[in-house]
Amino acid sequence: MAFKLIAMDLENQAEINFRAQERRIPRNVDDPFDLIDQEFKKLYRLRKDTIYDIICAIGSNLESSRITGIKPEKMVLSSIRFFATGSFQRSVGEQWGISLSQPSVSRCLHGVTDSINQVVLRQWVKFPKTTYERNIMKETFRSCLYPFEGCIGAIDCTHVAILAPARNVGAYVNHHGYHSLNVQTFCDPNLRILNVNAQYGGSRHDSFIWGSRPARTLLENAFNHGERRTFLLYE
Repeated sequence: MAFKLIAMDLENQAEINFRAQERRIPRNVDDPFDLIDQEFKKLYRLRKDTIYDIICAIGSNLESSRITGIKPEKMVLSSIRFFATGSFQRSVGEQWGISLSQPSVSRCLHGVTDSINQVVLRQWVKFPKTTYERNIMKETFRSCLYPFEGCIGAIDCTHVAILAPARNVGAYVNHHGYHSLNVQTFCDPNLRILNVNAQYGGSRHDSFIWGSRPARTLLENAFNHGERRTFLLYE
């Protein structure tokens, strides 16, 4: 009971913080893309050109899905806003420039997420599988602000909180005591995601997830065939 009360207090505080942030954003702009770059990135955590690229890549999929006749631009903006804040769907829908009901925001989230997975995930998120690709990544790390010779990626896990699932509840309870997915991600020095795995519940340890990944098998095979000085950074 105490844990539930704490969770409710945190949710209420998150809602208050969300509202306060909204009040600090200028409301005299009808189209979010008319905001100055700084304010736009504060709302969506991404640059305008990045979101334009997402809209161009998946817009045709969203139009064909006919989700209540909502324009692809608004569907992507509402979804990215939710991803950026982790706030409530109702709050996202009530944001000026979006103005959608909670069920509509939910449908947008499903449509945009499915389209990203189908269209751009494998195109934009790529682990360096070949020797040539790994050498390029090594050069990227070698020439970055804090160079690391031989590195091809940084790897770490993070717990993403979820509602308790209907089955195998214990598999999703992490060492902090709440339900989550333990998401393991690779990135380059520019924070570009190279690979992501979100299939394991919060009870799984980072080492178990790494041990089950194809990337580990790929790097072990490369090592067995003579490739040396190839590293992953792990915090």
